[in-house]
Amino acid sequence: MRTTRVSRRCGGAGEGEYACAASARWGASVRSGSSGARRSRSSRARGRASRAVGPACDRRRHRVPTVTEVFAPDEGGGGGGGSIAAAEGAEMWPLVVLLLLSSACCGSAQLTFNPVKSIEYTTCNETVVIPCFVTNVEADSLREMYLKWKFGKDWIFIYDGDRDFSNHSRGYSSANIVKFALLKGIASLRMNKKDAVPGNYTCEVTELSREGETYIELKYREVSWFSTNENILIIIFPMLAVLLFWGQFGIVTLKYSSSVPKEKSIFLFVAGIVLTAFVIIGAILLVPGEYSAKKASGLGLIVVPTVILILLQYSMFMISPAVGLSSFSIAILVIQLLGFVLSVVGLSLCVSACSPVHGPLLISGLGVVALAELLGLVYMKFNASDQRTIQPPRKAVEEPLNAFKESKGMMNDE
Repeated sequence: MRTTRVSRRCGGAGEGEYACAASARWGASVRSGSSGARRSRSSRARGRASRAVGPACDRRRHRVPTVTEVFAPDEGGGGGGGSIAAAEGAEMWPLVVLLLLSSACCGSAQLTFNPVKSIEYTTCNETVVIPCFVTNVEADSLREMYLKWKFGKDWIFIYDGDRDFSNHSRGYSSANIVKFALLKGIASLRMNKKDAVPGNYTCEVTELSREGETYIELKYREVSWFSTNENILIIIFPMLAVLLFWGQFGIVTLKYSSSVPKEKSIFLFVAGIVLTAFVIIGAILLVPGEYSAKKASGLGLIVVPTVILILLQYSMFMISPAVGLSSFSIAILVIQLLGFVLSVVGLSLCVSACSPVHGPLLISGLGVVALAELLGLVYMKFNASDQRTIQPPRKAVEEPLNAFKESKGMMNDE
């Protein structure tokens, strides 16, 4: 009868099958009243209960019986039965303590992490931070903490809180952590961009007897310095301005060849060749891609030599008899100078930033310079055409006058 109650009590409470068997055996031994049988059955119960240590750790299926349930005296028995149960309970105390400790250990042996699958960095990042966040740190002192970072299977950084000592492997001289942040669960690794290598990193954290690890993939993402459209406009506007200069040079050499000294023509030609070379070399260096010193040099070769265009346009106006320094030509030079200032300011802002946000300012300055060259070409072409249409009437008047003078001279001779 007592065995039936013990089994029913186990089934109702939902204990593990091994622990319940131990309790049933123990109840049966109490009922038998035989000392030898009690010892035999108690030994078998302890053997079965010791095997229950493993299943007791799985909290989803089994539950370790409480001390009250195991050692409660049978309600239906007399004083003799209770004494026997108390004696058996004294023998079972070490086993119960072992069960309780094992269940507590199984429930809190692992550190948990806030998972971060991957992290990206670009050429604009001076420092790379690989995150590692522990969510259940309970340590009160760094002496209880131990941290190891690995790249692949090789360690790259170790921090031993017990000795307050950190070490890094060769090639990761800049690797470091904020050690006091470990108590808050922050074990992120910091390093310079030059030491960062794309790949899989492992963060291993140990807190006394608890430990855990997480994996983070470090990726490198290439970011273009300028967008594709910005690159095209930065190259097109200076080249267009150079082509317009050569158009002005052709008008001067063809329309005003008799009035333009040969030395000035050679000077303009050489200056135009140098300007063209600067722009072409700069365009070659400024290929689409991420920021680099080579691309910054190419941008400088495109922008800075545009000041030569201002000097050349001024020379074109001065050596052209029909143009000169009129109010319109002065306005063109002022507009071109304004465009040059805008482009230089945009250049300084873009070179100092890895990811430029002032690209439109630079492009607008180059566009204004090209517009001024276009206005200068149209103005020179208009004045050259106007001078050509005015010259024939002068000749038509001068020829009859000369013929009249010649006839008058012949009459005087007679």
